[in-house]
Amino acid sequence: MKTTKNASTADNQQETNNDSNYYISGFCAGEMSCSVIKQTRTYGSGFSYSPDFTITNADIDLLKQINMSLAKSRGVISKVKGAFNLSFRGKHKVKSVLCFFANYPIIVGKLAKSRLFLLEKACSILDQKQGSTKRLKNEIWQIEQIRSRLREIKTLGNDAITNYSPLKNPSRRAIGFFLSGVFDADGSIGLRKRGKTYQPFLAVAMKDKEIPLLFQKYLNFGYIYRRSKSNMYHFETGKRTNVYEALKTFMFQFPSRQSSKKRKLEKLFRILNDYTHNATDFPIYYDGELW
Repeated sequence: MKTTKNASTADNQQETNNDSNYYISGFCAGEMSCSVIKQTRTYGSGFSYSPDFTITNADIDLLKQINMSLAKSRGVISKVKGAFNLSFRGKHKVKSVLCFFANYPIIVGKLAKSRLFLLEKACSILDQKQGSTKRLKNEIWQIEQIRSRLREIKTLGNDAITNYSPLKNPSRRAIGFFLSGVFDADGSIGLRKRGKTYQPFLAVAMKDKEIPLLFQKYLNFGYIYRRSKSNMYHFETGKRTNVYEALKTFMFQFPSRQSSKKRKLEKLFRILNDYTHNATDFPIYYDGELW
């Protein structure tokens, strides 16, 4: 009995420690791009399909960490304007990424789950070719449908799957790490001018409606609104006490890992600690540019 108890404790401890991997799931939910690339063969004739999973961010060190976690550093990092791409191109690399998400799924988010579902389906179709150099017309049609639906998700934010369901019974720790990753990818924080004062704010904007709603439910404050022109759903709070609580959440409980976001969190945290008056706003003469 004693051995069983120790084993159970070790398993629980391992599960708790692994909850931090949901940070990567959240970050990818905000930053990932999924596609199936159609390319002309460099030899012979015809074309081939190559599934691709790409994450774009300016923090190259964070991308290196994610590269290791997703597929043991098999991804390729390349420089783009103002940022870096971490790309996993090809069936085998993408399968490694999908294995990670099988263990640490997207907790909520129809669009993110749809992308991964379609990418997995594309890999399954591409696996069907056995020996033959040519694809059946039906296989080509299926892949082209997947390509079309992935483009639709990216441009319009339309759902691609109807059998969507959130992850069942995730731990509060898992949700916290997931939201921390999303915040690093798609969140913003700082001071904004309002008349003769500055007001602290925290916001997250995404096309995936369920994720901003999860921020509101988890933090128990803030409000949600939709911008119809961009089809983006915004979670936002400008109340000083709420912003302060969110800062503590994403600095100490489920720490930010993105370098520029960490600096902004730390700066605003110092300002809120220094400003001791019981007011929501800060005088406009506050010395210093925050960002």
